[in-house]
Amino acid sequence: MAKWICLTTDDGEMHSAYVEGHVRPVPVSPADFLQIETAFKGLVADEELQRLRTEPLPVRQHWMRPQPPLAKDPREQLFEFCDSGDEPGAFPVTGVRFDR
Repeated sequence: MAKWICLTTDDGEMHSAYVEGHVRPVPVSPADFLQIETAFKGLVADEELQRLRTEPLPVRQHWMRPQPPLAKDPREQLFEFCDSGDEPGAFPVTGVRFDR
């Protein structure tokens, strides 16, 4: 089972769930879904968790980067999706975007 990283927005909404690297996009397995749901529980409202349970989870390859300014504490760093790996700090991820 992959280690899923789950990010929220400043407003307490789901931002993304991903694994690091560009891997073959496959549907989220029940075990992966449970890991994602558990990671978001307590971070987002119950309505957001319901959205997670009812909406399809399209897994795709993306690029992300740290959002400036860089935080001193890595747990406080904000991230955003970007268009390519050519952007400063960009790194590959495979996962689900909730910010659309």
